[in-house]
Amino acid sequence: MKNLQNFKSTCGKAILITSIGLLLTSNVTGQTQAQKLQIQSETNVVHLNQLAADFSATAIQEKAAAEQWAIANGFPIRGTTPDGSYFEIQSIVNGPAYYITNNINAANTIATNKVWSGGGAGLNLSGLGYTIGEWDLL
Repeated sequence: MKNLQNFKSTCGKAILITSIGLLLTSNVTGQTQAQKLQIQSETNVVHLNQLAADFSATAIQEKAAAEQWAIANGFPIRGTTPDGSYFEIQSIVNGPAYYITNNINAANTIATNKVWSGGGAGLNLSGLGYTIGEWDLL
């Protein structure tokens, strides 16, 4: 068992060092400012903003209804699981639907937790100054 722990620790350190080395020696970019402007000019931003507002309003209404339903039926609105995952009710459209964070075990497995602020690597990574464009499709 100790050999397995040593192996995992050594692999985790090797992955961390390799990852940091690759990041320091590479030029990581998304789009240039000109490319971003071109993408925006070819996109119906007004329509997308209206869709975002509509979806947000629907989500807020569904969540409020789900919280009322949970209280009335003895279900938790939010909480923490024994493994540290956080959950929160979102809707009851097809029965209670909860969002849950379940990536802590994956983060621990690949030692990502060591590069978090306060982690064992002694880094203070925040992502400050970076903009990420993300589109989630459920």
